[in-house]
Amino acid sequence: MKHQGLTPPRYRLIWEGILIGILSGAVTIFYRWLLGICESGRGNLLSFFTAGIDRMILWFLILVVIAWVVSLLLQKEPMISGSGIPQIEGEFHDKLKANPLRVLCLKMIGGSLSILGGLSLGREGPSIQLGGMGGMFVSNRLHREGEEKNFLLLCGAAAGLSAAFNAPLAGVLFAIEEVYKTISPSLLFSVMVSSVSADYLSKLCFGTNSVFSFPLTAQIPLEHYWILLVVGVVVGLLGFVYNKTLLFTQKQFQKLSKPFFRLLIPFVLAGILGFYFPQVLGGGHNMVELLLEPEFYISFGLGLLLVKFVFSVISFGSGAPGGIFFPLLVLGAYIGAITGTVTIEILGLDSALLYQFVVLAMAGYFTAIVHAPLTGIILLCEMTGSFTNLLPVSLVCIVSYIVTKSVGNKPIYDSLLERMLEK
Repeated sequence: MKHQGLTPPRYRLIWEGILIGILSGAVTIFYRWLLGICESGRGNLLSFFTAGIDRMILWFLILVVIAWVVSLLLQKEPMISGSGIPQIEGEFHDKLKANPLRVLCLKMIGGSLSILGGLSLGREGPSIQLGGMGGMFVSNRLHREGEEKNFLLLCGAAAGLSAAFNAPLAGVLFAIEEVYKTISPSLLFSVMVSSVSADYLSKLCFGTNSVFSFPLTAQIPLEHYWILLVVGVVVGLLGFVYNKTLLFTQKQFQKLSKPFFRLLIPFVLAGILGFYFPQVLGGGHNMVELLLEPEFYISFGLGLLLVKFVFSVISFGSGAPGGIFFPLLVLGAYIGAITGTVTIEILGLDSALLYQFVVLAMAGYFTAIVHAPLTGIILLCEMTGSFTNLLPVSLVCIVSYIVTKSVGNKPIYDSLLERMLEK
């Protein structure tokens, strides 16, 4: 069999993909389990420390110590800052170089401490980086070079996203659409077996339930599909606002020379919000569960949306280890809930359509920020466990992508990588 360039034998790639899927999947599953403990532990700690002013002061002192420890980790290994996706892209294009085992260990510790402290960060970006580091570790051990080394890095990244969200197809598409940016038959199949292997392990540990359990029973009538254009325009423009705000915030934080001072701001803010808006802490899964309540009030939802937005860009802009995937999906969910509530009331539509608007806005908002429409479409279908709304989700993502391109919005991870390389 003839192979072009550095393309490795397909059969070898399949077995290596499975190996990386198991290894990277196991690493991501452990990290996901660790973050779950930190989330629940933080809730218990807040219940204890709200019992008196002396305990509240002690909690802030603990947050200061956590900020100091995380700053030490960042000084020891700068590659663990942020989500980790720009680092993976930089590694893939030979612009950055990482020590896989050191990044694995320190990213887990730093990311866990950030979630324990309550920063508004997600698990998906770190999971992609951890998975990619697993792929790099395997490729180094097997002495792979060139294109095959990059393939194994992408296999690990896809496995990381797959295990983080139980979304194997989204893991494949993200590796191709966001990082590789082209289609290769050899890469496609090896990434697929890696992603599926990681998803199987994840389901063994966490079950087969989807990440979001929205009752998607109602469908938007075809005569009202013009609404999808409106939703796409809204989330496209708001995605532009998110990217600009995040990059501006990061630039302001970089004016502070010491990592400790940068991290101190979001950790202290997390302490304050923990006593008044505990729903916005962490990734924000509790905020999404509020949408399942019988009544959704626009004023309350708008307040949570604004607080979560500001806290998210501050948390990520500080350089703390953690991703933006889940927080931005939560923001999209609330944009959809507010838009849907207004639309349903004006047009007299079925109130059960509210959750359709939530899913549509999540997918469109993700697309506007990341510029990965295929990943956004499949990711939300897998995370909700329903492909029945594939057509409306696709239409919203297409419109959102066109709008965000039209206003000159650059993909957020490309912008973050450019800044990282400038430094």
